[in-house]
Amino acid sequence: MRNFILSCALAACLAPSAFAEVNVSIGINVPAYPDLQPIPGYPVYYAPRLSANYFFYDGLYWVYGPDGWYTSDWYDGPWQWVGPDQVPLFVLRIPVRYYLSPPPVFRSWAVNTAPRWDAVWGADWSHRHHNWSQWNHASAPALAPLPRYQRDYDKSRYPDAAQRHQLQQQHYSYQPRDAQARQHLQALAHAPAPAPTPHPVQQAAPAPEPHHAPAHAERPQAPAPGHQAEATRMPPQPPGHPVEAKRVPAQPAPGATEHGGQPDATRAGHAEHPARAEERGKREEHGKREEHGKREEHGKPKDEKD
Repeated sequence: MRNFILSCALAACLAPSAFAEVNVSIGINVPAYPDLQPIPGYPVYYAPRLSANYFFYDGLYWVYGPDGWYTSDWYDGPWQWVGPDQVPLFVLRIPVRYYLSPPPVFRSWAVNTAPRWDAVWGADWSHRHHNWSQWNHASAPALAPLPRYQRDYDKSRYPDAAQRHQLQQQHYSYQPRDAQARQHLQALAHAPAPAPTPHPVQQAAPAPEPHHAPAHAERPQAPAPGHQAEATRMPPQPPGHPVEAKRVPAQPAPGATEHGGQPDATRAGHAEHPARAEERGKREEHGKREEHGKREEHGKPKDEKD
């Protein structure tokens, strides 16, 4: 099988007693439910249209790659790695001819017999399983039913972990007869779902705090129109020089005369009463005579005055 890619290190899983503990993703792509055909004389199916060592036995899918065996309860995984001592014997007995992507070492072996797993896994494994290839073909168990309900779920509709488990319970009631297959099925049912990739969350920038004036600050009073303080227009004084406030002269009320009297009625555009005009003329004439007499009095010599 070409280009198997493991998503995690399997060095710790290579011990002979290792069990399917690690949920891994391998580089096999099955875009739709595969065509599965029974292998004559074996309780195993294979996939003749896949270029892979792909099988179905006792309710589970099985794939063999460069790193060993994998199993799953769904046709395209996710897959769990299976240690050499935990692979069901009927899976190990599949003839070489049904490995459609065999490793190079398989090609020198007889195609109608099982692979030589003692050459793959060593003498220790062979001693623990010395009778693994001997079995009565007449007493082979029956084929397990295929989970054909999975045909409705191609790659575009492939369910997630929770949905797969729910669909399996609803549509596939078969229970494995092989003790090792049962253990793998239970491990798959309790395998944790892969954690989703976290996405960075963009935090909103904090809102700027409103600016508050100090509690003791007082708003300056704007001067009334036409009454701006004169001191604001004074030039700066040298140090120590007393500052004298400049007195602003009071403005006469509109319509008042220069001497504080009432405005001339004729200037205001109103006709003066004849009696008042005559009286005013007498006062002006009398005033002129008194002023003329005073000037003559002051102009006389002292002797004349005496």
